Amino acid sequence: MSEKTDGVIELTDADFDAGTVAEGWCLVDFYATWCPHCKAFRPDYEAFADSYGGPVKLYAADVDAAKSATKAHKVRSIPCLVLLRDGEIVQSK
Repeated sequence: MSEKTDGVIELTDADFDAGTVAEGWCLVDFYATWCPHCKAFRPDYEAFADSYGGPVKLYAADVDAAKSATKAHKVRSIPCLVLLRDGEIVQSK
């Protein structure tokens, strides 16, 4: 796993391949550093992650660093939140 910034753990394709999001509930923010909407959303996601103490693990994945995961999780536009349970997509928005 990559670094943890403000309560959000950054993921790459290697993390997805290693099964990082394969257990329990996970929420992944798929984003890009060049995306203005992602930049506008990210502070709210980080603030939520800092204050959240629940059972869902909060992650973020740069679509440029996690191209295979982006495709596998059917991300078509960004920012995109994907809720997973035991590695399976429950909801995507």
